[in-house]
Amino acid sequence: MSDRMAVMTGGRIQQVGPPIEVYERPVNEFVAGFIGISNVMDRDGKRVVIRPEKLTLLDEGEPGEPGTSIEAGVVEQVVYVGMITRFTVRLDHGELLVAVRQNMHAPGRAQGFEGRRVRLAWSPDHAYVLKTGTTGEEK
Repeated sequence: MSDRMAVMTGGRIQQVGPPIEVYERPVNEFVAGFIGISNVMDRDGKRVVIRPEKLTLLDEGEPGEPGTSIEAGVVEQVVYVGMITRFTVRLDHGELLVAVRQNMHAPGRAQGFEGRRVRLAWSPDHAYVLKTGTTGEEK
């Protein structure tokens, strides 16, 4: 096993670093999408990435933790994937985000979320700003 990894495309290095850094802080959108599922959004003139497991799915009237970013939307799809359930949510802004929730409750309960209005919450620390105009290539 290695303590560093490289992500390449077209024979060019996009990012090199420890796995946690590459996953949590991808240098560009290609790396963000190559290493797992990523939610990429435009916020305040910046491209930001947030991983599905960092999103908290709230009922429409449920409050979020203080200091979290919260956006409303509608659940379009619910997919049971064994130990997790994947929720695809269309935000009111039109963006499609994926959130995951560990299956801790009765099986099938999540299926009732399709078509339901919800809110997605996340800590600002979990939304990583992607660098623009860089490939991440090492010199």
